[in-house]
Amino acid sequence: MDATLASATLPAANQQAADFRSKVEQAVKESGSDGVMVITLLKSQERDEYMPPTVDYLPMASAPMYLGYGPYVGYSYSAVYQPGYYQNATDYYLQTQLYNAETEKPVWQAQSRSMNPYNLKSGAQGYAKSVVGKLDRDGALKR
Repeated sequence: MDATLASATLPAANQQAADFRSKVEQAVKESGSDGVMVITLLKSQERDEYMPPTVDYLPMASAPMYLGYGPYVGYSYSAVYQPGYYQNATDYYLQTQLYNAETEKPVWQAQSRSMNPYNLKSGAQGYAKSVVGKLDRDGALKR
């Protein structure tokens, strides 16, 4: 199975053209593709997320004098407290549709939410992996 990005096939100037859909349809026909996947950003939503306080106990080696008979090596525990805080998170809601290139009818569709990706590239890679996994589990990638 091979995949081609529309952005690699069609120059960016074409994406703003009024007849962009017809150019995409023509490129799909010329490529001999059997399917077209369209991913649409439905909305993005920012939210504040509260991270609760944490307490970690760390072992600390100690060697106090033990009843005057010499040092005793033991352990005590020290508590490290980190207060709660708020962090900003962004959720992206996406819709993915897979179309049969010959009939132009949708054969698979999913809506999903991507929560606070580290950056665009890693978010896209993670999303692509999850979509391919779901397509495979749903039997849409049968050869």
